[in-house]
Amino acid sequence: MKIVTSRFNQTLTQLKHRCLTCALAIMFLGVIQTSSFANSLDKRDTVASHAVFVQIMGSGFFYTLNYEQQISERVSLRCGAGYFGLGGFVHFSVLTAPVLANYNIDLGGGNRLQAGGGFTFFVGDHSFGGTIFSESGVGADPTVSISFRHQTDPKGFLIDFAFTPYYVMGQGLRPYGGLSLGYGW
Repeated sequence: MKIVTSRFNQTLTQLKHRCLTCALAIMFLGVIQTSSFANSLDKRDTVASHAVFVQIMGSGFFYTLNYEQQISERVSLRCGAGYFGLGGFVHFSVLTAPVLANYNIDLGGGNRLQAGGGFTFFVGDHSFGGTIFSESGVGADPTVSISFRHQTDPKGFLIDFAFTPYYVMGQGLRPYGGLSLGYGW
């Protein structure tokens, strides 16, 4: 039994590393990828076509580093990655990766409203007292985001307040929210 548990934990650790590597690769490819529309947005200087931000709470539950790219005048795609862990007698760790598509409404004055949806993918495990209780899981929860973003310049600091409820299968809708700080260019 101990050998099976050890192999399971080793496999789970490898899966966590692969998920984190994939999330970071997606973010990196998003940063280096430029579409013809994003280039035209850069030339117009009215909307930041790229943004990098940290979201505290929100779609990634605890905190996430996110990349967002405008793919049209009103639509943006976002992906992120975050990790949270506690050790000791009560062990808890989770790797999250929110992926969303957003519809953007320009409110003028550097303000915009975003409404979007997607999934938060996660890999996690928790235990109580080592062998007394232990559980691991991989999954995805649907999530939505309704946010207000302020960015003084198309290329500059941004702040975003978001309502990000998520749906847990079999348990229903959970209200949640987050604060984002970052930079757009």
